[in-house]
Amino acid sequence: MTKPVLQGEAILCQNAILPRLSYSGILLESILEDLKMASEEADCKSRQLELQRALFFAAESLVCVQKRLLMIESVQSITETIPQLIPVIRTVASQLYGILPSCSRRVWELSALLGSVVMDSASITEARFDFKESNRRSSLILDKVKLIVESKLNKLYPNLGTSKVSDT
Repeated sequence: MTKPVLQGEAILCQNAILPRLSYSGILLESILEDLKMASEEADCKSRQLELQRALFFAAESLVCVQKRLLMIESVQSITETIPQLIPVIRTVASQLYGILPSCSRRVWELSALLGSVVMDSASITEARFDFKESNRRSSLILDKVKLIVESKLNKLYPNLGTSKVSDT
């Protein structure tokens, strides 16, 4: 993940926000790599479908987060983008807790890190948040991810049928 360029912003932004945003990207890439390895191991060991579903869901959710983080171009876009991502990240962390506890902890760390970035950005821009709208957007992201996961699982396990796969 490349470092977002925040043009025309205060030195405070460069010194306080950019390093954390950059580290968030590095942490996210590391988590995605761990999820990929866990998914490959699950596939190789022919583990249960539920494990594969959870790993696909976590990875796809975090890829969506990563794509949106890469679109950040200003401090203002931080306050518009990240608040809807934090509930997605927390959902992933909760689902990984029983499967990959160390990965879950790092996802929680990512959530806290991005939360602090949002708060500092909001203090710079004097932004106000509509949590109802952020939660609605988070739900849309998670619904999209569920469809992607269902499609992947149907391709991997075509004989299971949709009803067994879509309970993510």
